[in-house]
Amino acid sequence: QPYRMKPGVGNMSIASRPSTDETGKALTYDGNVSTSAYGLTSGLGSFNVNGNERLILSDHEDWDLGTSFTVECWFYGKGSTSTNFQYLVSKWESAKQYNWYFTSTSAPFGQLKFEYDNGSNSFADGGTFTTGMVPHQWYHLVFVNNSGTTKLYINGVAASGTGTIGTVNLTNDPLRIFNSLDSNKGCNAYISDFRIVKGEALYTSNFNPFDDCPASADISTGTVVLDLPAPKVSLSAAENPEQHFKAVTYAGVSTGSGNFTVPVGFQSDLIWIKRRNNGNSHNLFDSVREFDKWLISDYEGAENARIKVQEELD
Repeated sequence: QPYRMKPGVGNMSIASRPSTDETGKALTYDGNVSTSAYGLTSGLGSFNVNGNERLILSDHEDWDLGTSFTVECWFYGKGSTSTNFQYLVSKWESAKQYNWYFTSTSAPFGQLKFEYDNGSNSFADGGTFTTGMVPHQWYHLVFVNNSGTTKLYINGVAASGTGTIGTVNLTNDPLRIFNSLDSNKGCNAYISDFRIVKGEALYTSNFNPFDDCPASADISTGTVVLDLPAPKVSLSAAENPEQHFKAVTYAGVSTGSGNFTVPVGFQSDLIWIKRRNNGNSHNLFDSVREFDKWLISDYEGAENARIKVQEELD
């Protein structure tokens, strides 16, 4: 099991959006941030954002990270956004403090940058790193500041180069996760196990994030100030079927180009559409992996339908 891919103690579940993180800090949802059953391992999900959503946490002394800190998460990018900026963390509203984001260079995931205000009311580069990342793949991302020297680790391997961080300007602004103040700079991704450790650089050399418990990540002097572990996915759907399955009916006439909204009350992973007045036309959509591919049957006979589905899978 990958490191830190664990269910929440009690707050994290895909059945409902958690009101606090694991440290007890209140979460404000701005936009349609949802929890999804799609995760890196069986039984564990993720937060699902599509570019215009964010989590907001009120200003707190914990966000003043000091001379050493760690920010990490598991990240599955779904693709580009309108601007190709994708902010993972931002503390910038009335004044500047810091941001961690994918830049527009070599979009969508070509570079990860940490920037901070050193007191001049402008952002200084605390480290810009080439990632080599591609969409539709899970990555473990870590940014560490070790007494002023910064590194980025991707799947446990240090990216080329280092950065430096000096004195960081402190503000009274809220902390935003998965986006910035600007709504068009959000992540288009599945994200889990997002945490911030204040006061310690947990990783100082290469490590294996798929190890159950890498020694380099043992917290000794730092404090976990933000913790959003993977939402727990119930493996017993039959116990609470209303949280996992819902049948809805659209009654009307299709114009061939109209858009119809049929709410189900949760983020669906599979959508099965059946035209009720026809013996054929079954469509199965996998909304976790986008809607660009689907399984379709235009045959009325069950045997032919199975053959058609197999052809689509191949």
